[in-house]
Amino acid sequence: MLRSTQSGTARRLRRPHDRQIPGVKILRHITERNEWLRKRAYALWEAAGRPDGKDAEHWHQAVEERDALERSQATVDGAEIIARLQQRAVLDLTPEEVKT
Repeated sequence: MLRSTQSGTARRLRRPHDRQIPGVKILRHITERNEWLRKRAYALWEAAGRPDGKDAEHWHQAVEERDALERSQATVDGAEIIARLQQRAVLDLTPEEVKT
């Protein structure tokens, strides 16, 4: 936002940073979550052939998927999941397989 000074030059008004405003981070998270849910529910609806009257089911499924993602705390590239699967594969080896 610009504000004119007496000399006629424009000066940018300072805005407080988000971290200085209580609740902005939470509000941003809620907004991003709802946007993700909306897009996912729409994708589910399209994948189901765009049936009438199933919006609540698709929304509920999107919420369940998002909750599962948030509980897993997976990174974007899934590195911790890959590491866990690799560790599990090593633990599943028999003594004979370890020797080879």
